[in-house]
Amino acid sequence: MSRPLFPALVLSLAMSGAALATSFDFVTTIDGAHPYSYEGRMTVSKTFCRVDVSRGAHPMFNPGYTVISQRNGQDILVLDHKQRTYFVRETNGMSGPLATVHGFAPSTAANASIRIHSEGGETGVAEARRTTRYSLHITYDLQIAVDDEKFSATVDVSGSLWTLDGTLQTALPWGMQFAVKTGFPDIDRAIARKMPFDLPVRQLITVTRRIGDGPTVTETMTTTTSNISDEPSPSSTFAAPPDYKLREPNFSFGAP
Repeated sequence: MSRPLFPALVLSLAMSGAALATSFDFVTTIDGAHPYSYEGRMTVSKTFCRVDVSRGAHPMFNPGYTVISQRNGQDILVLDHKQRTYFVRETNGMSGPLATVHGFAPSTAANASIRIHSEGGETGVAEARRTTRYSLHITYDLQIAVDDEKFSATVDVSGSLWTLDGTLQTALPWGMQFAVKTGFPDIDRAIARKMPFDLPVRQLITVTRRIGDGPTVTETMTTTTSNISDEPSPSSTFAAPPDYKLREPNFSFGAP
């Protein structure tokens, strides 16, 4: 944690069913064939994360929805505030917002290389709080199946994460908002094992895919934050409101 808790605060949190959480405003931009952006506020506590969007036109990332991740990012719970409903998905086999991490048709991945290492401490990234920048470089080969044909491709994921020193969590094993989640379970598990446990508060991720000798396709995801605060958060923050009903959505995941 970023600072010690006094016994009285620990007792009050336990009695109220609350836990210390870190919250911040964010802006995320996706650049590529289908550019879009969204912004809002994130709240992270240990194994849980909540994303409330205040601006955006993406089918998922818009003010009508809240996305909650649970169990170290293994499950997501999506609240539909207009319909007052929610649905739940396991994230195993699910990729993040960057579509270039996989093929344009059913694909398999092999020969993954994952390197994540610290570049040292920095200040000025998260207001007055000290951060550490981590560089990451992930590569793997793809086999993309289209009818009776198979196409070979390579994927390169590179970029940086800036984390708050001492603010520990396991809610974001693939960066902020699943930035480097590939959808290939073995690779995703390996990435999660190497990710730092300090809370990321800034990221710049670029994914490039090349099929055979063809041109490269590139997407970039940038997330910046501001107004960082630590405060108690009730357990209800990371659950569906009791008056929301479980109901399947009428849209599918994907680029806008």
